[in-house]
Amino acid sequence: MFPSRKNVYSIHSEVDKERHAHKRRVLSHAFSDRALKGMEEYILNQIRIFCTQIGSSPQPLDMASRCDYLTSDVLGDLCFGQSFGMQEEPGNRFIPDLVQASAKKLLVVSLFHPEFCVTEHQQVFRTAQCLL
Repeated sequence: MFPSRKNVYSIHSEVDKERHAHKRRVLSHAFSDRALKGMEEYILNQIRIFCTQIGSSPQPLDMASRCDYLTSDVLGDLCFGQSFGMQEEPGNRFIPDLVQASAKKLLVVSLFHPEFCVTEHQQVFRTAQCLL
């Protein structure tokens, strides 16, 4: 989907065992049993809304869009502490298109101006600043 950049590796593409282990340790906290159990309430709440809406609709629904709304609302709850309300409020359903358009623009910019892309070291620094 996105072209790889020289010397920039994700946890999935990292071949250096030490750097891969470091990346795993950083991410492991977000996926611990305790963290996942803490997310369960928010995820189940959004799934209940989803099931209620598809169960009460007298008409066929576009399930691909409904699943996008569910996913976005779950991510909003988990990442920002508040859902985007896309399942319940049709006026908020512009967000997936906005994200897709932004991703396309970032791809184009990164192809012609790679210096605007965040390097791994800049991302680690920003993450550390957020934790302080």
